[in-house]
Amino acid sequence: VKSNLNETLLKEIVPLDGLDSLLLFDNIVTLVGPPFQVEVSVKSLNKKRPLSLQYKFEFYDKYRRELKPLNNWHFLSLPAAIDINLSGVAISEQAKSWRLIIREAK
Repeated sequence: VKSNLNETLLKEIVPLDGLDSLLLFDNIVTLVGPPFQVEVSVKSLNKKRPLSLQYKFEFYDKYRRELKPLNNWHFLSLPAAIDINLSGVAISEQAKSWRLIIREAK
C-alpha cells in the first residue's frame, strides 16, 4: 500500500520536486555486510510518460554522521507504470544506515 510504506520510509527515502506523488517505493532489501548494501524498488505512478530522474544513496555511521560522499547522482529514465530496482553500496565499512535521494533530472 503506497501511503503506509511511503510514510514510514520518509527518513530513508527523500523524493524531491513533488515526486512523492509520482513514485511508489517498495521491497527494500538491506544487507549489513560489509559492504553495506541497499536495494529499493521504485515504480512510476505516471501512466502517460517516462520520468527523467536522478538519484543517489548516502550512507551514515552509527552516529548518523554522513560518510564521505563518494556516490554521485545517477541518471534514470523510469518508464511509465514500470518498476525498477535501485541499488547502492557503501564504500566504508563504518556504514550503518542509509538514505536515498531522488529528484527530477537537472
